[in-house]
Amino acid sequence: MPGDIQNAEHCRSIVDTAIAELGGIDILVNNAAHQASFSDIGDISDEEWELTFRTNIHAMFYLTKAAVAHMKPGSAIINTASINADSPSPHLLAYATTKGAIQNFTAGLAQMLADKGIRANAVAPGPI
Repeated sequence: MPGDIQNAEHCRSIVDTAIAELGGIDILVNNAAHQASFSDIGDISDEEWELTFRTNIHAMFYLTKAAVAHMKPGSAIINTASINADSPSPHLLAYATTKGAIQNFTAGLAQMLADKGIRANAVAPGPI
């Protein structure tokens, strides 16, 4: 479904379309990310910082919030973090910061959704 996941309404539309076409939602995989490399913090523009957070964190929140409203016990959410969450590359400051936030978001979300029987986990791949 083409569109911009930085936009909350588009994220809700993605979930609504999935439910309408597939009859429900049992699993959500949040795997979108924006990454750019910089040698100095002064080189990271405000727009770059905001783009990274809108793509990597805000979209995950919007999609998760929309999906959870339709998930039943036994459903699962898988969020893609990165090795940069625990071992950040200084050249990927904005990206690594969002990946740490994803780990924290996922840990809190898992606790929040446990009573509903919905699992939330993060995977943290590294370079291959």
